[in-house]
Amino acid sequence: GGVEACGALLLFTRYRIYAVGALLVVMVGAIYTHVNSGQAPMSGLALVMIILLVMSTWIARKSNSHSF
Repeated sequence: GGVEACGALLLFTRYRIYAVGALLVVMVGAIYTHVNSGQAPMSGLALVMIILLVMSTWIARKSNSHSF
């Protein structure tokens, strides 16, 4: 829980890329755990979180590239 909480807080700082990286690792681990324990349908939320993290990082990067 600590990594997720710190990652969530760091998403709104200049260390966003590190937070996204850490949260992606946690979410991939969650998917792996669900699939190996026979609960593959439960991994959907983690997959949605990965998609949202990637999309938000891409959007933030696009918006920062236009600033001077």
